[in-house]
Amino acid sequence: LPGGYGADTAREVVATICERGLVDFIDMDVGLEPQQFHYGMPTGFTAPHVYRPFVEAVRGAATVPVLSVLGRMTSMADAEAMIAAGVCDMAGATRQLIAEPEFVQNARHGREERSRTCVACNWCMAAQGDNAQGCTINPASYRERLWGVATIAPAAQASRVVIVGGGPGGLEAARISALKGHDVTLIEGRERLGGALALWADLPGRDIWHKAIDWWAAELARLGVDVRLGQSADAASILAECPDAVIVATGARYTVGGRSITFDADIPGHDRPFVYRPEDILLGGARPSGKVILLDAEGINTSAGIAEILGNAGAQVSYVTEGFSPLSPRVTDSFEGRFLMQRMKAAGVRFIPSSWARSIGEGTVTLYDLHTGEERTEAADAVVLACGRVPHDEISRDLAGEVAQLFVIGDAMGVRPLAAASYEGQRFARLIGEPGAPATISESFFRPDDPVVNPLPADMARR
Repeated sequence: LPGGYGADTAREVVATICERGLVDFIDMDVGLEPQQFHYGMPTGFTAPHVYRPFVEAVRGAATVPVLSVLGRMTSMADAEAMIAAGVCDMAGATRQLIAEPEFVQNARHGREERSRTCVACNWCMAAQGDNAQGCTINPASYRERLWGVATIAPAAQASRVVIVGGGPGGLEAARISALKGHDVTLIEGRERLGGALALWADLPGRDIWHKAIDWWAAELARLGVDVRLGQSADAASILAECPDAVIVATGARYTVGGRSITFDADIPGHDRPFVYRPEDILLGGARPSGKVILLDAEGINTSAGIAEILGNAGAQVSYVTEGFSPLSPRVTDSFEGRFLMQRMKAAGVRFIPSSWARSIGEGTVTLYDLHTGEERTEAADAVVLACGRVPHDEISRDLAGEVAQLFVIGDAMGVRPLAAASYEGQRFARLIGEPGAPATISESFFRPDDPVVNPLPADMARR
């Protein structure tokens, strides 16, 4: 705020409390809650170490040690450089330690390449909106008692494991399976790993996601997993591998007809030649131009990124959403919202809230207001249907009853947040080759939890 609290005032405060001997150290961070929490939890759209100029402007007034997280600190070398430069006396890295609990030990023992890099997706914060806790790339986070590093031990029975799909769920399942001593093959239909996450990482400003994929790929290579890229799979080819266990992590696809929670039926006119799906743009390289109507039923990075790409390429993008905001609460809770809106507005994207498509005509789209039903017609040279996604799980049906253990995970089981995929990859890989373990997802979900997993008061030891 003009005339409000700034670096000059902060220097005065720091000097005064140090002079009076009121503190033994000072934590210098940035971001007043809630208005500035996009600084408090910097996203991947924010440059690393964004706090540095603010800390440097104030720390000279301190006569006690200064601590700062500096913003997106993920490298031990960077932390040491900040300390050596006198920016701070101690560097914090909270989210990096959530993503990689062995961060300090790995650096100390010369194996920092073994550490995950926090991708600043802020699921550790946004998960609370789904009544959950965790880390997108480290599903053991918040579950250390059950899944911590020390809990991984060889399975009772070494097994032949085949994993279909190389997205986050399949990658994590392959990693854990290999750590537990199994013979693991991962089959991915595309020529690179990452699945839908790789497509997100290709969107403007989101390349930080590649760090997660690169880490998983390096771990699978280190652990000796047989990774086969560009290879299609069907039940016959999978069974030819003689697997004891199969994990299907084949993800989901956007509906061809534009089905969504708003209108659970195909939109009339969806089959016209100027109608596209996200895969056409992100995988097929399509770049519709002119007046583009983008129908978004998710409010996540996919639609926002596509709108930005097309807008920056010169298209006149109208972003139609059934909500009052084009962004879902999950995106807002991750503090990415302001950055996505800035980027789309800079690309000239126009927003049409609380509306949906009645039909797609020849060069037109008929929209209607979801509250009043009032219709309007918009000219359209192209339409993008970023609507509902459906699991791509056909292979699991063909494999049912053919292998001792068959688990369908992530979006292949049901479309949910990204963190669900890596979580289920670890959860079900831990069950392979163990005595009395479930054989399917259904068996796992419908059997009672061991009290150690979710102890109730009656299960607690009494003194």
